[in-house]
Amino acid sequence: MRSLLLPLAGLLALEAGVKAQGLCFGPDLLTGPCCTNTPLNLPPLGPISMQAQSVQWNSCVLAGQDCIQVSTSAPLPSPVCGQWTVSIKVGDCAGNTQLFGNGVLDYARTWREQGNTVDPSGTISGTTFQVWRFLAKFDLSQVVGSPPPPPTLIPGDLAVNPAVFYYGYVDYVLDCTFGSFKNVVVLYHASDWLINFPGISGNLGGANPIGSHALVGPDNPINPFLPVDFLIPPGALPFDSLRAVGDINLPGTPAACNAEQSTTQGTYVPLAFGCLNPPSLGPIQSAAVQINGASSCGSSYLSVNLFGTVPWLDMITSSIGAWTTNNEYPGPERVRANEGLFVYRDSCQLGTPGFQAFEIFYGAETRGGFTATIQSGTTPPVSVANFLDLVSNWRRPAGTPLMLPAIGRVMNSYHVISLNPL
Repeated sequence: MRSLLLPLAGLLALEAGVKAQGLCFGPDLLTGPCCTNTPLNLPPLGPISMQAQSVQWNSCVLAGQDCIQVSTSAPLPSPVCGQWTVSIKVGDCAGNTQLFGNGVLDYARTWREQGNTVDPSGTISGTTFQVWRFLAKFDLSQVVGSPPPPPTLIPGDLAVNPAVFYYGYVDYVLDCTFGSFKNVVVLYHASDWLINFPGISGNLGGANPIGSHALVGPDNPINPFLPVDFLIPPGALPFDSLRAVGDINLPGTPAACNAEQSTTQGTYVPLAFGCLNPPSLGPIQSAAVQINGASSCGSSYLSVNLFGTVPWLDMITSSIGAWTTNNEYPGPERVRANEGLFVYRDSCQLGTPGFQAFEIFYGAETRGGFTATIQSGTTPPVSVANFLDLVSNWRRPAGTPLMLPAIGRVMNSYHVISLNPL
């Protein structure tokens, strides 16, 4: 998010360890005129360890849930501004690691929420949270020789591929009352149709024709998660921003942070509900959504329907479920996993080859939860209920040769889209 305006003294007092009570951390500083560079201000990011849940669906019908443990390393900054590298382990609740891998976290934005928390004495009290959302991409492999895994944990395509692609988001959440961090991890792996589509995937298909999987945390007696399908309405996209990740012409190389571009308009139009694991008009876990928008700087994005050549009808969003309590972050919040093919026009690259390109985006969409507030520049705070964040993982500039694979593994990040569907 463009800024969360706090006194400078408060920001400096928290910078070393974010330990002071009663204060949040401050703005991310991604403000500035169009196409300028800017610093990035984030708190220290530590490792994650939590009880979570693995979920499996077969042909978009819930097939099972299991207790798991998810742990990550402390993220390490990559040369690209706003991107971190991180390793992850996923184990059963008996302590056996079953999946492991490496990935990247691309910073999306920050905001405030007013909700509840449980203090060390077990008392539920109101508090302010500051949330930093990162878009996650991981390649996960199975640990050889571990005891039998939970039934829902291992995707079928790991039988024929050394690693499989998961995507989603990770929230780092500061409890501004107690000065402690909480986390949310949501990672999704779809069936062959979406992940191992023939001709454009880097992985083999055939072993995961109907199964889709999610790793979701927290999931515990205080904050349980319930897999459930839910519909989404059409609406406008009045907020928030577009941003390039580093240098789009030299991905992965050191680059200054790019200032966010405020979006000026956009639309969010569900086209159809059904299933894409595999394609059918059955359960309504999936939805095809047409989205588009533009920034005040002239950049724009548009979802594209080339169904059959690629696996998506515009943007595909898959329902994962919801947390079911008011007693802990993220509150009663629903979550979906989103992916799709877009045409992205980067106005800051006008006059250079490839300023307009096809890009494949991955991310997530959360709806509801605690009362959230965003703030841009010097504008008054705005209450929002829904967050949609995407990061690209493949890019083909207009007029250039097709580079494959296009899906199935962690690749370079190019742009971040952050929106708030009404």
